[in-house]
Amino acid sequence: MPPEAETVALPVTVVPARASPPAKAAAGRGTVAGQVFNLAGSLPVANTPVYLARVYRFDDGQRGIFALDVAAAPRSITQADGRFAIADVEPGEYVLAVGNASSIKTPSVLAGPDGAARVIQVAADTVTDLGAVRVDYLDR
Repeated sequence: MPPEAETVALPVTVVPARASPPAKAAAGRGTVAGQVFNLAGSLPVANTPVYLARVYRFDDGQRGIFALDVAAAPRSITQADGRFAIADVEPGEYVLAVGNASSIKTPSVLAGPDGAARVIQVAADTVTDLGAVRVDYLDR
C-alpha cells in the first residue's frame, strides 16, 4: 500500500509587476518607449506586438511613405499595462504600428492630430518617450 500524500502549506508573497525601465540601447542607437491605450484611453493594449515601420522620403524631402517589414522591423510586446520599450533602433524616421500583423486585424498606426501617420524621429543615444498613445486596435 502506497504512503499517504502529505499536504504542506508554503507561504507565498505576491508582488505586483512593475514596468521595467527601457533597455539601454547600444552606442549610436536609440530607444522608443510609451504606453498604448485604445482610442478612448480607457483600456491598455496588453500583450500586443508594437513595431517601428521605416519612413522613406521622396526626392522633395517632404512627402514619403512608410513600410512595415514585420520580419526585420524593430519591435516589442506591450506589457499588461500597455507599456513597451523598443531598444537598439537605428536613428531615423519611423511610424509606430500596433497589432499582430498575422491576425485578421491589421496593425493600427499612431496618427497625428491631422489624421495622418505620426512620424517619430529616433536619435542616437536617446530615449524617445511617446508617453500615452491611443490607437484604434481594440476598437475595431
